[in-house]
Amino acid sequence: MSSEWKREMSAVTDEAFLSTERTLWPFADKPFHELAAWLNLELMKNAAEIGYCRFLYGVHKK
Repeated sequence: MSSEWKREMSAVTDEAFLSTERTLWPFADKPFHELAAWLNLELMKNAAEIGYCRFLYGVHKK
């Protein structure tokens, strides 16, 4: 999945990153790079939360 994301983001031109064409509510009138940055942040945060939950599960299982 991450390889797909990297491939797709690598294909986006600088002009497309600065464009507002790909952004809809709630990112309307914002450049696409803001949406991509927000999405990356959310994915990292969710992965960290899942990792922490797995850690807590492992600690309580012993």
